[in-house]
Amino acid sequence: MTGSQSCIDCIGGKFQDLSGQSISKKCGVGKFTTENRQTGCVQCSAGLYNDEQGQTSCKACLAGTFQSNTGQQLCSQCIAGQYISDLGNSKCLQCPLSRYSDETGANICSKCPAAKYQDTEGAINCKICSEVGQAPNKAQTACINPTYKVKSSCKDTEYLDNADPDRDNHVCRTCPAGASCIGWIDWSEVVGK
Repeated sequence: MTGSQSCIDCIGGKFQDLSGQSISKKCGVGKFTTENRQTGCVQCSAGLYNDEQGQTSCKACLAGTFQSNTGQQLCSQCIAGQYISDLGNSKCLQCPLSRYSDETGANICSKCPAAKYQDTEGAINCKICSEVGQAPNKAQTACINPTYKVKSSCKDTEYLDNADPDRDNHVCRTCPAGASCIGWIDWSEVVGK
Protein backbone atom coordinates (compact mmCIF):
# COMPACT_ATOMS: atom_id res chain seq x y z
CA MET A 1 0.00 0.00 0.00
CA THR A 2 1.45 3.31 -0.95
CA GLY A 3 0.75 6.68 0.64
CA SER A 4 -0.54 7.30 4.09
CA GLN A 5 -3.96 7.73 5.59
CA SER A 6 -4.66 10.58 7.97
CA CYS A 7 -7.27 10.85 10.66
CA ILE A 8 -10.10 13.35 10.43
CA ASP A 9 -10.96 15.23 13.62
CA CYS A 10 -14.36 14.72 15.16
CA ILE A 11 -16.11 18.09 15.07
CA GLY A 12 -18.11 19.77 17.84
CA GLY A 13 -21.17 17.75 18.87
CA LYS A 14 -19.32 14.52 18.04
CA PHE A 15 -16.63 12.39 19.69
CA GLN A 16 -14.76 9.13 19.42
CA ASP A 17 -13.62 7.22 22.51
CA LEU A 18 -11.91 4.35 20.62
CA SER A 19 -8.75 4.33 18.46
CA GLY A 20 -8.71 3.34 14.79
CA GLN A 21 -12.34 4.18 14.06
CA SER A 22 -13.55 5.55 10.75
CA ILE A 23 -16.53 7.57 11.99
CA SER A 24 -17.36 9.82 14.91
CA LYS A 25 -20.21 9.27 17.36
CA LYS A 26 -22.82 11.93 18.08
CA CYS A 27 -23.16 13.26 21.62
CA GLY A 28 -26.36 11.86 23.11
CA VAL A 29 -29.34 13.84 24.35
CA GLY A 30 -28.57 15.81 27.50
CA LYS A 31 -24.94 16.18 26.38
CA PHE A 32 -22.78 18.35 24.11
CA THR A 33 -19.24 19.18 23.10
CA THR A 34 -17.98 22.42 21.60
CA GLU A 35 -14.43 21.39 20.75
CA ASN A 36 -13.02 19.19 17.97
CA ARG A 37 -11.09 15.98 18.73
CA GLN A 38 -13.02 15.00 21.88
CA THR A 39 -13.09 11.54 23.45
CA GLY A 40 -16.36 12.19 25.28
CA CYS A 41 -19.19 14.66 25.73
CA VAL A 42 -20.13 16.96 28.60
CA GLN A 43 -23.47 16.77 30.41
CA CYS A 44 -25.75 19.80 30.24
CA SER A 45 -25.70 21.71 33.53
CA ALA A 46 -28.73 22.06 35.80
CA GLY A 47 -31.12 24.63 34.30
CA LEU A 48 -30.16 23.48 30.80
CA TYR A 49 -31.22 20.59 28.58
CA ASN A 50 -30.60 19.06 25.17
CA ASP A 51 -33.31 17.14 23.34
CA GLU A 52 -31.22 16.37 20.23
CA GLN A 53 -28.07 14.37 19.52
CA GLY A 54 -24.85 15.83 18.15
CA GLN A 55 -25.15 19.32 19.64
CA THR A 56 -22.46 21.89 20.40
CA SER A 57 -24.40 23.58 23.21
CA CYS A 58 -27.35 23.08 25.56
CA LYS A 59 -30.65 24.98 25.61
CA ALA A 60 -31.86 27.02 28.57
CA CYS A 61 -35.08 25.96 30.29
CA LEU A 62 -37.80 28.49 29.44
CA ALA A 63 -39.62 30.71 31.93
CA GLY A 64 -42.06 28.59 33.94
CA THR A 65 -39.82 25.51 33.63
CA PHE A 66 -36.73 24.20 35.42
CA GLN A 67 -34.25 21.31 35.45
CA SER A 68 -32.52 20.45 38.73
CA ASN A 69 -30.38 17.59 37.35
CA THR A 70 -27.48 17.51 34.89
CA GLY A 71 -27.50 15.70 31.56
CA GLN A 72 -31.23 15.95 30.92
CA GLN A 73 -33.20 16.01 27.67
CA LEU A 74 -36.11 18.15 28.87
CA CYS A 75 -37.26 20.60 31.53
CA SER A 76 -40.13 20.23 33.99
CA GLN A 77 -42.92 22.74 34.56
CA CYS A 78 -43.18 24.59 37.86
CA ILE A 79 -46.03 23.17 39.94
CA ALA A 80 -49.04 25.28 40.96
CA GLY A 81 -48.01 27.71 43.72
CA GLN A 82 -44.58 28.19 42.16
CA TYR A 83 -43.13 30.25 39.32
CA ILE A 84 -39.91 31.23 37.58
CA SER A 85 -39.60 34.19 35.24
CA ASP A 86 -35.99 33.78 34.04
CA LEU A 87 -34.42 31.34 31.60
CA GLY A 88 -32.09 28.50 32.61
CA ASN A 89 -33.18 27.81 36.18
CA SER A 90 -32.54 24.75 38.30
CA LYS A 91 -35.58 25.31 40.55
CA CYS A 92 -38.82 27.25 40.79
CA LEU A 93 -39.64 29.87 43.41
CA GLN A 94 -42.60 29.85 45.80
CA CYS A 95 -45.26 32.47 45.09
CA PRO A 96 -44.73 35.22 47.71
CA LEU A 97 -47.27 36.37 50.29
CA SER A 98 -50.38 38.07 48.78
CA ARG A 99 -49.85 36.20 45.50
CA TYR A 100 -50.82 32.82 44.07
CA SER A 101 -50.58 30.59 40.99
CA ASP A 102 -53.22 27.99 40.20
CA GLU A 103 -51.47 26.80 37.02
CA THR A 104 -48.45 24.64 36.26
CA GLY A 105 -45.64 26.27 34.27
CA ALA A 106 -46.26 29.79 35.62
CA ASN A 107 -43.73 32.54 34.93
CA ILE A 108 -45.46 34.97 37.34
CA CYS A 109 -47.78 34.76 40.33
CA SER A 110 -51.05 36.68 40.33
CA LYS A 111 -51.91 39.23 43.01
CA CYS A 112 -54.86 38.27 45.20
CA PRO A 113 -58.06 40.03 44.11
CA ALA A 114 -59.51 42.81 46.25
CA ALA A 115 -61.11 41.58 49.51
CA LYS A 116 -58.88 38.47 49.57
CA TYR A 117 -55.47 37.76 51.11
CA GLN A 118 -52.76 35.10 51.27
CA ASP A 119 -50.54 34.60 54.32
CA THR A 120 -48.62 31.58 53.04
CA GLU A 121 -45.90 31.29 50.39
CA GLY A 122 -46.47 28.82 47.54
CA ALA A 123 -50.25 29.28 47.48
CA ILE A 124 -52.57 28.07 44.72
CA ASN A 125 -55.45 30.40 45.69
CA CYS A 126 -56.34 33.30 47.99
CA LYS A 127 -58.35 33.33 51.22
CA ILE A 128 -61.37 35.27 52.42
CA CYS A 129 -61.39 36.70 55.94
CA SER A 130 -63.66 34.44 58.00
CA GLU A 131 -64.24 36.74 61.00
CA VAL A 132 -67.20 39.12 60.70
CA GLY A 133 -65.99 42.70 60.29
CA GLN A 134 -62.46 41.77 59.25
CA ALA A 135 -60.83 42.67 55.94
CA PRO A 136 -57.41 42.08 54.38
CA ASN A 137 -54.67 44.53 55.30
CA LYS A 138 -53.29 46.77 52.51
CA ALA A 139 -50.51 44.27 51.77
CA GLN A 140 -53.16 41.51 51.50
CA THR A 141 -51.11 39.23 53.78
CA ALA A 142 -53.45 39.00 56.82
CA CYS A 143 -56.92 39.82 58.10
CA ILE A 144 -57.37 42.84 60.37
CA ASN A 145 -60.16 44.64 62.14
CA PRO A 146 -60.14 47.74 59.97
CA THR A 147 -60.53 51.27 61.23
CA TYR A 148 -62.65 51.96 58.15
CA LYS A 149 -66.14 50.68 57.30
CA VAL A 150 -66.60 47.41 55.39
CA LYS A 151 -69.81 45.73 54.12
CA SER A 152 -70.24 43.79 57.36
CA SER A 153 -70.12 47.07 59.35
CA CYS A 154 -73.56 48.04 57.96
CA LYS A 155 -76.99 46.99 59.26
CA ASP A 156 -79.51 45.08 57.14
CA THR A 157 -81.25 48.39 56.30
CA GLU A 158 -78.00 49.99 55.11
CA TYR A 159 -75.46 49.66 52.32
CA LEU A 160 -71.76 50.55 52.20
CA ASP A 161 -71.05 53.73 50.26
CA ASN A 162 -67.57 52.88 48.98
CA ALA A 163 -67.43 55.33 46.08
CA ASP A 164 -64.50 57.24 47.59
CA PRO A 165 -61.16 55.54 46.74
CA ASP A 166 -59.94 56.30 50.28
CA ARG A 167 -61.30 53.45 52.43
CA ASP A 168 -61.26 55.70 55.50
CA ASN A 169 -64.09 57.71 53.90
CA HIS A 170 -66.41 54.71 53.35
CA VAL A 171 -69.69 55.07 55.30
CA CYS A 172 -72.89 53.10 55.89
CA ARG A 173 -75.95 54.80 54.40
CA THR A 174 -79.66 54.09 54.82
CA CYS A 175 -81.13 52.05 52.00
CA PRO A 176 -82.97 54.35 49.54
CA ALA A 177 -86.78 54.20 49.39
CA GLY A 178 -87.99 51.45 47.06
CA ALA A 179 -84.72 49.46 47.24
CA SER A 180 -83.59 46.31 49.06
CA CYS A 181 -80.35 46.28 51.05
CA ILE A 182 -80.50 42.83 52.67
CA GLY A 183 -77.10 41.31 53.41
CA TRP A 184 -73.66 42.87 53.41
CA ILE A 185 -73.68 44.92 50.24
CA ASP A 186 -72.25 48.04 48.66
CA TRP A 187 -73.96 50.55 46.37
CA SER A 188 -73.43 48.41 43.24
CA GLU A 189 -75.46 45.60 44.82
CA VAL A 190 -78.50 47.65 45.92
CA VAL A 191 -81.56 46.36 44.01
CA GLY A 192 -85.08 47.69 43.53
CA LYS A 193 -87.93 45.95 45.31
